[in-house]
Amino acid sequence: LLCDEPTSSVDVENQITILNILRQINDEKKITILFTTHDSFQAASLADPILYLDQGRLTETPSENIFPAVMTRTQDHRGVLDIQGAIRLSIPLDMIRGEEEEIRLILHPEKLYLGAPDMDPGKGGAENQQVTGRVAQITDEKDKVRIIVDAGTRLTLRMPRDAYVKDRPLVGDRVSVLIPPEAVEVLYPS
Repeated sequence: LLCDEPTSSVDVENQITILNILRQINDEKKITILFTTHDSFQAASLADPILYLDQGRLTETPSENIFPAVMTRTQDHRGVLDIQGAIRLSIPLDMIRGEEEEIRLILHPEKLYLGAPDMDPGKGGAENQQVTGRVAQITDEKDKVRIIVDAGTRLTLRMPRDAYVKDRPLVGDRVSVLIPPEAVEVLYPS
């Protein structure tokens, strides 16, 4: 069954009805359902596997936490990235090809960590950087929990359920998001 954005332009009540019908068809008839959506929450709660497209091309990275950034070079061979005027990160210049000042990057949601607002960013690695913000949304997604933190721009984290149960952040809590170097990837067109 092929569905092209089956819940697009549909009110929430009828979105739920449509999704329940698709689940029922899949469960009862064992029919594979392929659907497109821009709703990453819907995809994560329904689909297995999920394939991502970026600018019309298949990619391994989800569409979350992809940001335009402006880079300024420093004298110590680092680049300072300004992400939407809200987040500033320092990265080694060897992560950048060429002389670009405007780049696109991803902060991989599954590689970001949540901590207390006064947490030492060096915990878990001296190169970690951090931003603080408030928990805006928490979503249960199979074996993961998606947490959206408003840090001046929205950052999505995907953490294992057991890590969430240990910390139990609530909507509205002030938290730190630790950003290890391996969470940052500069995106280049193929």
